[in-house]
Amino acid sequence: MENEFLRVVVLPEIGGRIHVGLDKSNGYDFFYRQNVIKPALVGLAGPWISGGVEFNWPQHHRPATFMSVQAQIEEHSDGTRTVWCSDHEPMNRLKSAHGICLHPGKAYIELKVRLYNRTPFTQTFLWWANAGVHVHELYQSFFPPDVQYVADHAKRAVSRFPLCEERYYGVQYGERARSGVPVEERPRRLVPPGGYPPNDLSWYANIPVPTSYMATGSVENFFGGYDHRQKAGLVHVA
Repeated sequence: MENEFLRVVVLPEIGGRIHVGLDKSNGYDFFYRQNVIKPALVGLAGPWISGGVEFNWPQHHRPATFMSVQAQIEEHSDGTRTVWCSDHEPMNRLKSAHGICLHPGKAYIELKVRLYNRTPFTQTFLWWANAGVHVHELYQSFFPPDVQYVADHAKRAVSRFPLCEERYYGVQYGERARSGVPVEERPRRLVPPGGYPPNDLSWYANIPVPTSYMATGSVENFFGGYDHRQKAGLVHVA
């Protein structure tokens, strides 16, 4: 799909994921553009790939994340177009449909979601869009200003945000704040502009090991990331 601002590629053959999200005004891929389809053993039912936007439910990395889904293109009178992708979730027999919608003259993608419980039993579920982005030392993430703490998967570790004052994922961020960044943990390629706190988790340059941090306690409805090198980014509102 394409309008004046965006080009969006959807792959019904692989879970109905968004594969490409391109900002036509500057050529920026605001989602990670994965040019190699190489599944890893991560999904709830097996294969999974990185990049783009993966739509997850009822938990974890969706069982149908690497499966073919039914697709239908819906045309609207104002020129809006929606690609509906639908599947029957193979583990709990639930049904989901997500509609990826592009409006004329709008620089955003709208997502419509319909979930159905096809069983006679109460079912619990999670639903989220897992967006991948291309990061480097000049990439910075942001949460709403009311986010004071973050946690990793299953809340095994907790930290203040954005300034970490203790140890998190094995990194001594409290010591960094007092003494600076150890030589072995300094950015290897790009160094953010002067004055950025060495214990600020929002800067990818401060993440020397694979790390998860998820917002806790927010009443707002957005988060995002900004590429200071490309002067572009994205905001996810939900």
